[in-house]
Amino acid sequence: AGAGATWYRPTTLDGLLRLKAAHTAAKIVIGNTELEIERKFRGTAWEVLITTTHVPELNVIRVLPDGVLVGASSTLVRVSTTLDRLIDTLPAERTYNYKAVVTQLKWFAGTQIRNVGAIAGNVANASPISDLNPVLMASGARVTLVRSTDGSTREMLVRDFFKERLYRQTQLQPDELIHSFVIPESRPLEYAEGYKVARRRDDDIAIVTAG
Repeated sequence: AGAGATWYRPTTLDGLLRLKAAHTAAKIVIGNTELEIERKFRGTAWEVLITTTHVPELNVIRVLPDGVLVGASSTLVRVSTTLDRLIDTLPAERTYNYKAVVTQLKWFAGTQIRNVGAIAGNVANASPISDLNPVLMASGARVTLVRSTDGSTREMLVRDFFKERLYRQTQLQPDELIHSFVIPESRPLEYAEGYKVARRRDDDIAIVTAG
């Protein structure tokens, strides 16, 4: 966490919300894949860091009648494994969104990073070269935010989560956290595909990504 920093690891959603309400400027950490780069190469420091990796409610992955609910701290490997299973069992026309996400995750960093990196970290980072965000936007995925002060929630499309024409700016307020996502099944006559161009096929930063 760095000299002088305080690190919290809550084990309940209520505990997480109370910590966030008390430390609105705290940095939320899941896989630490991006924050470590900021700390090491840009000299960024935070007084308080809160990791959400041990909050059960944020690690839930549940199959819904028309989609998949993914907790914010669910690792990319768990997301990919769940979607792969549904691709194998559901009719093909219902799984195009899932296939697009799985295909994009295949080229997302390396296996070690996918084992610790989480879907919420990638979305909250709001990087314009994100591998995952374009396919989530194209598939009509939704994100639920929870307010730390009163536990209230609000839901929006992932495409609306990012502020248009503002670099790496999102709708997330200082007292809010990402709670979960819903990746919907594809509907009849809908088709989704992920696309990435990079210098290397594996484990490389994208030049272009699309969904």
